[in-house]
Amino acid sequence: MKPLRVLHIIESLGRGGAERQLVNQLLAHDRSLIQPSVIALNPPLDLADELRSAGIAVMTLNLPAFGDMPFAMLRLIGIIKLLRPDVIHTWLTRADLTGRMAAVLSGHIPVVGSIHAPNYEPTLFLDNPNQKRWKIIVVRELDRWSGRLARAHYIGCSHAVARSTGSVLAVAPKHLQVIYNSVRLPTLVASDQVLRLITVGRLSPEKGHRYLLEAMPTILAHHPTATLQIVGDGSLRAALQTHTERLGLTQSVAFLGSRGDVAELLAKSDLFVFPSLWEGLGVAVLEALATGLPTVASDIPALREIIDDGIHGILVEPQHAEALAQAIINVLDHPEYAQQLGRAGRQRIAERFDINITVRQWEALYHELIGQ
Repeated sequence: MKPLRVLHIIESLGRGGAERQLVNQLLAHDRSLIQPSVIALNPPLDLADELRSAGIAVMTLNLPAFGDMPFAMLRLIGIIKLLRPDVIHTWLTRADLTGRMAAVLSGHIPVVGSIHAPNYEPTLFLDNPNQKRWKIIVVRELDRWSGRLARAHYIGCSHAVARSTGSVLAVAPKHLQVIYNSVRLPTLVASDQVLRLITVGRLSPEKGHRYLLEAMPTILAHHPTATLQIVGDGSLRAALQTHTERLGLTQSVAFLGSRGDVAELLAKSDLFVFPSLWEGLGVAVLEALATGLPTVASDIPALREIIDDGIHGILVEPQHAEALAQAIINVLDHPEYAQQLGRAGRQRIAERFDINITVRQWEALYHELIGQ
């Protein structure tokens, strides 16, 4: 049997959660079953070299704006005719919309979309006054109708995302299922004795960095040598750095920007903190737990699918700096408990969120879509 040709269409290959999931999945595929290729609508292409090094073709259309979607669709139709994929797999909103319409106009090729967030819930507006409601409504309707025209299959990265997608977009159950985000379990590396807290995520309102910064003075009152490394970049970087200065934390908090060595940074850390206001699943949490890091995270629906509170990590009320501080202090005050959390978290990843489990689910789905 020839391998299935699967064309992946994604907005970019920057260092984001969905982008990392795409790379993880493609590198883990059995290439005798799946022959993948990738089109990015626009730069950045930070992760492209990993794919190309594995012999996976990567192209970019250099069309970054939402208004470029008609041009992207036309370009995609030409590439689809050239590559003749058996399945089209789309990632993130602009890629979903353009990929579906290109699939329809190319002869109704089976199309599946990875859904990485509860995209149309009221939580989108938490701490985010710049979010435009009319834009969300327009995109939601485009999502709904393009999905119906393409007979698209929606794959939620968590049950929370799948429930939201099914409800908001009125997706039929036969076109909706869950395949968890996942990671590869790394080899454990012993940390040094410096007390390091770390968080990883885009610097945008929904990630809740503000509350972690506001928790730091209380943490430092109990653990004066603690440091916080903030990995990631985004629109709030300048505002968060100003907030750090206002709180007098410049000696204890470091903004590391977007990094390619996140695994190494996690391995050298002592505690992972994830104060997000909402998530699709939280790839950064998966990566931290896989490293064996004790983890304190927000008590939100998606993260409850990863962490049983008090067993695999600690969950705290979102938007609550004091609760976050007390949970972190409790873990730091009890090293044996911290190690227990780390071991249980890593075991949870091995059992439920290992890439070797989920990639087989994707391969089975692709074959099911074309009736094999």
